[in-house]
Amino acid sequence: MRHLRRSLVLAAITSILAIQVAIPAEAALPLRRKQCGAVVKTSFRLGNNLTCAKDGLIIGASGITIDLNGKTIRGDGGEDDNGIENIEGFDRVVIMTNLDKPRSKIVGFHDGIKIGSGTNRNTIRRVIVIRSVADGIDIDGGSGNRIVRVMVDGSGENGIEIAGNNAAVEATKVWGSGENGIEVVGGNATLKDVEVLVAAENGIDVRGSNSTLIRGYSGLVDLVGVRIEGDHNTVDRYRSHSNLVGGLHVIGSENDVAHSRANGNGSATDPDVPAPPERSFGILIQGDSNIVELNVAEITDGDGMVVEGILNTIRSNQVCGSTSGVQILDNGTDTFLEDNVTKAVCPER
Repeated sequence: MRHLRRSLVLAAITSILAIQVAIPAEAALPLRRKQCGAVVKTSFRLGNNLTCAKDGLIIGASGITIDLNGKTIRGDGGEDDNGIENIEGFDRVVIMTNLDKPRSKIVGFHDGIKIGSGTNRNTIRRVIVIRSVADGIDIDGGSGNRIVRVMVDGSGENGIEIAGNNAAVEATKVWGSGENGIEVVGGNATLKDVEVLVAAENGIDVRGSNSTLIRGYSGLVDLVGVRIEGDHNTVDRYRSHSNLVGGLHVIGSENDVAHSRANGNGSATDPDVPAPPERSFGILIQGDSNIVELNVAEITDGDGMVVEGILNTIRSNQVCGSTSGVQILDNGTDTFLEDNVTKAVCPER
């Protein structure tokens, strides 16, 4: 009898868990039809498409979840009209599309999604933002805001702009930005599995310290694939390809750059890059006590790797097919060089 009761209990628990797995939590949200400019204060699933000549939806409470439910919110590009707006500082808001629906679209607003200063722990997940006049997504401060599995295409300014600390951008693609693809101003940011293609300035521009870029890609931008200005940042397993000025530019101290690849960069110069202004580069390090190891800079129309500063460690890097290999500028004193390989022609892969 005891074994029978135990079997029945286990069967009941298994059934409950199966139901929980089959039905995501967001599916329980009530279905609601909304009008343009609606102030939303409770969680819901969107029941209709919206075509707006003003803001789409306005967040009016903390701790709510908006499941866009595969719908499209469309604007007319009016000044200061945003697709979804949270400018009053409401925290812990989730804007998302559930997994059982195609990604929802926010199309043709000034900013696709606008989150105001002092707003914390908002999450944007599985949304497509298209043809924003200014920024696709603009997060203007706060802490702990996250962008996950989002696509941003055709923004007039930055694809994604984040100001604030502890921000995260993961598994996200940004295409065709009029300024930077992704711009982050603040510390302790994490960019993981991101892809940026075609930007009029930098692919990724990070200004802050203690940030991490891991497993990303930037290509076909007009300036630099990845530009980081700050200290104690980490770049690991990042690829930067076919950018006009350079692949990777790090400005600051005690940064780590490893396992990354800069391929086919160059053919233009950037007057804002102080060294070397006459040529483009694969990887450029400006600062002190940085560690650059196990990277590849190949087929660069300019210098493969340039180091400016003191007490830098340049170890086990490969440079090939560039105008020069590893170049240490005049003020690059006390630089530690070990096991770097320079070849005139890159080996076939």
